[in-house]
Amino acid sequence: AEGSFLEEVVKPAYRVMVSETFDLRPNGAPAFKFGKAPAPARAGNYDDWNELFWDPWRLKRALKIKTPRPGIQRFVDACEDSTDVWRKLRELDWEHSLRKHKTHLEFHSHLPLLIGNYRIFLLHSVVLCAMVVFWIQHLGRKEGLGATLWRDYGWLFQASLGLVAPAWMLLFQIGFQ
Repeated sequence: AEGSFLEEVVKPAYRVMVSETFDLRPNGAPAFKFGKAPAPARAGNYDDWNELFWDPWRLKRALKIKTPRPGIQRFVDACEDSTDVWRKLRELDWEHSLRKHKTHLEFHSHLPLLIGNYRIFLLHSVVLCAMVVFWIQHLGRKEGLGATLWRDYGWLFQASLGLVAPAWMLLFQIGFQ
């Protein structure tokens, strides 16, 4: 019948996915379960189901049928050949197939905000080092403290400017991008 795939396959899967983070209401829009807070890490989300459907081994293990027959509990066992897959999708138990397949653990912090602005931090670091070197080379030689610093540690200031790029590349290599 027309629309049966939508009613028997798509909507049940959608209901299970939405019920992870929303309370479904029969007459209205779904309400977020957790108020204004983000969904907890234990709630299934797009990343978990995306990994589930892209990994054939995990998908074979996860998909269960509604009425298991003797020796046949998984969806892949119920399909004799590949032409049965579309026809038998309505027999899937989406509730048991999609629950408890959490693979993508999320955590919420302010670290991505800091890491996302690394170019600004790099620019400020380079400008600061350039200003320190300029002060030491041009202005510091004429003043008391600058002359002492330049005489005793001038080579150190110039060498440390050369360490900005390698230090930044080290941070980049360990994953702070």
